[in-house]
Amino acid sequence: MKQLRRDTVRQLQADRRLKGKCCHCDEVFPLADALLFYADKAQPPQVKQIILNKKEELAERRRELKDRRIRARQTAERITVDVNIGKILEKLAPALDGFGYKPRDCPVRCSIRSTTSCFRDCLKVAKLIPWSSWT
Repeated sequence: MKQLRRDTVRQLQADRRLKGKCCHCDEVFPLADALLFYADKAQPPQVKQIILNKKEELAERRRELKDRRIRARQTAERITVDVNIGKILEKLAPALDGFGYKPRDCPVRCSIRSTTSCFRDCLKVAKLIPWSSWT
């Protein structure tokens, strides 16, 4: 039985007319160019190295995914804080000295564009945030 299996692998690799098809890219290749082995036997060193490389690659991808999740969470938290501070400042801005608009001209419920414009002008006049950081 063992001899038959070894002969089968040798025959598959000896005949260059026998072809295999890659399951990833559908490329056809001669089985003579493939590394054939039995899974119930010890793996050839090349196979062990490929498996080790794939495990390292997978571990690296897991680390990258973990880092991306952490960065996404931190970014979301930072944006939430920025938005909440902006909402508070929008309500306080009309009360600051040097505000360039009448408070009723800049209601909280106005459009995003006009609120942003009023808010930028307010902060510029009040010198809370330098104008260069808004451009």
